[in-house]
Amino acid sequence: MNRAFWKMAIIYSLMFCFINLNLVSAQRMVQGQKGIEVTAGVLSDGNVPKEYFISIGFTIHAKAGNYNLISFEHNHQVFSYKNREIPLESYFLEGGYSFRLIDIMKGFINVNIMPSLVVGYEQINKGNKELNDGAVIISKDSFLYGGGGTLSVETYFSDKIIFLLKGKVKVIIGSDLEVLRPGVGVGFRFNL
Repeated sequence: MNRAFWKMAIIYSLMFCFINLNLVSAQRMVQGQKGIEVTAGVLSDGNVPKEYFISIGFTIHAKAGNYNLISFEHNHQVFSYKNREIPLESYFLEGGYSFRLIDIMKGFINVNIMPSLVVGYEQINKGNKELNDGAVIISKDSFLYGGGGTLSVETYFSDKIIFLLKGKVKVIIGSDLEVLRPGVGVGFRFNL
């Protein structure tokens, strides 16, 4: 009788684990689920204290693990001129649709790719065109537009908290400076 009790206990435990695993994964990537995403990282040169980006975004899940993302991003870069650094501040509004490429362990880890459209504004040297030595910056502050692409690896800590690793590139039109702006970052998404 003791042996029968343990067999039933094991069977019920396995059934509970199986049902619980399915219920937990069923709460992830539900169509219409919304989330807030915060990401930070480094830009092309990898000079962390001087060249970085910070973004905050809003997601809405679609079918099959895909989702829409609308984000606001601030980029800070510096350019050297003699013994001086000239700051470049860029502000972007980005909208895209992320497609799930790979699903590992029922959505515990996902690899997504996202094409996006980008509009923004960049300001060089805080709007000051003249430098201390009398030189004049000929590049103008300007409105920007273009496209982008993001490859992300997303890992669920829980149904509500997702850790993100992102590699991204923007193709910017309208700037006198860099056309390609790559970056790598980490972040979190909080599902609501």
